[in-house]
Amino acid sequence: MTKTVTIGDQEIIMSADAFTPVHFFQLFHEDLIRKTENRRDDEAFGTEDYMLYCKLGFILAKRAEHADFAKLTEADFDTWVSQFEFMDMVEASIEIADLYAASKKGTVSPKP
Repeated sequence: MTKTVTIGDQEIIMSADAFTPVHFFQLFHEDLIRKTENRRDDEAFGTEDYMLYCKLGFILAKRAEHADFAKLTEADFDTWVSQFEFMDMVEASIEIADLYAASKKGTVSPKP
């Protein structure tokens, strides 16, 4: 699933699919599925949430670019995220979360 997400004055093409959690784990050594499953909508947005959606945005942007994840580093993440203003990333986090959530949905029908 691909979507253009506006972060500040930039339009960033992002792509999410079944491999997104794997790339997230490979680069950041964190379990994206557990982090997002434990997140409640009524919780206050904090630093951990901000970092989660910055990292997820980076992964989704690099997926859309067909980047070589074997060559990406956390320094690449730092460079990418530092081009945006804090509040612009906070505002974009909703679209980033929605794109990831939509990629997890599917329809499964039992076989007759």
